[in-house]
Amino acid sequence: MCKPSMINQEKDSTTRFTVQDSWVTPDPLGPEMEVDLRHEPVRLQYRSPGKLQGNSWYAFSADLEATSEPHEVEILWPELRSSSGEYADNHSFADVLDRVMFLSERNGHWQRLEQTTRIPDGVRVVIPPGPSDRRLAVGMPVDMDDLNALLAHADDSEHARVERIGTAALGTPIHAVVVGDAARAEGTLVISAGQHYSEWAGLRMVDEMIRFLLGEQGELLRKRFRWIFYPWINTDALALGCHGDPLYTQDLNLNRDWGPFERPETRAVRDHLTREMTRGPKLVHLLDLHMGWHSRDTCGAGMTVPEEGNAPQALIDVQMAFANYVMERADYTDFVWRHGALDRPNFASWIGRCFGAPAQTVEISRHRWRMRADGRWVSPSPELERALGRALLLGLAAFYEG
Repeated sequence: MCKPSMINQEKDSTTRFTVQDSWVTPDPLGPEMEVDLRHEPVRLQYRSPGKLQGNSWYAFSADLEATSEPHEVEILWPELRSSSGEYADNHSFADVLDRVMFLSERNGHWQRLEQTTRIPDGVRVVIPPGPSDRRLAVGMPVDMDDLNALLAHADDSEHARVERIGTAALGTPIHAVVVGDAARAEGTLVISAGQHYSEWAGLRMVDEMIRFLLGEQGELLRKRFRWIFYPWINTDALALGCHGDPLYTQDLNLNRDWGPFERPETRAVRDHLTREMTRGPKLVHLLDLHMGWHSRDTCGAGMTVPEEGNAPQALIDVQMAFANYVMERADYTDFVWRHGALDRPNFASWIGRCFGAPAQTVEISRHRWRMRADGRWVSPSPELERALGRALLLGLAAFYEG
């Protein structure tokens, strides 16, 4: 099922090989796996980076050969079960693996695998027959090709300005996309994504936003506002997977560096945004896109609003009103996360401190989505992620209309 080059086919042995990381193409630089060929079905066991705990998110993908028969595979999550950090009550991701196994087809469409069975510390999946050029993946990964395609599309438009604003620690370029005329706009709206390597939904959502703005339907929004996008801040992680993310290699969370500014990624965004704000209308609102999670029964989606007393009341009121505005109109979540304060070293809090503007972290679910019309819970999909991107874009514009 997996390509012969990826698995040592010697019998009666437990071999080690490298599975292609979700974020790496074409070289297999991803997380090292242990493959037990003696086990029926074949079992893949994560060997996670030293800093990775069992309650952290990890992603991978493996190329598949053409097959005329279905195959079973078991995937086990990291054996490290200790909880640490700010969100110590997060359960192991083994609890939801059965909800996040996907198959990528030749046309790029992601299909969720329905034939899954929960097992201790993992999942057993049935991979259906199909052609080659498919990928088995945890989640629905994006990569540098996706980012480069978006930047090329924006660069070809007369309505956008694409700027290389710096480089990540290992040398991968960081870009901003600016849409709209600063001299005529009513205000500046900022959207960012990609501070953590495994939070794929943000890039898809930003892609949808920018393409909408640059099309015919986006003309009025281009005229009313200046839009500044940071499509993927932690670009080393997009290029190298967890091996490029300081959260996993050094236990350094990029979204806790908006104050110390020890990392070149945060400094690049800080310096660019500060320059941009000297040229045009005031910063009206920021949305920083992430992916959250807590347990099998909690989708992990939510919009942050500081608790009373942790920010000026005027900012709290605007953020609460905007969160409710979006949740009443989008298939997303009904959860307002009372979290954050202006003295925290994350991106949203820095915006509040530096510019006095409302700024919110938007957590998107990895494993189930709430349908607004009837409250049903459904599986994640690229289509839902793109639809939420457009809903946030239009929601921001409508919320500040007039």
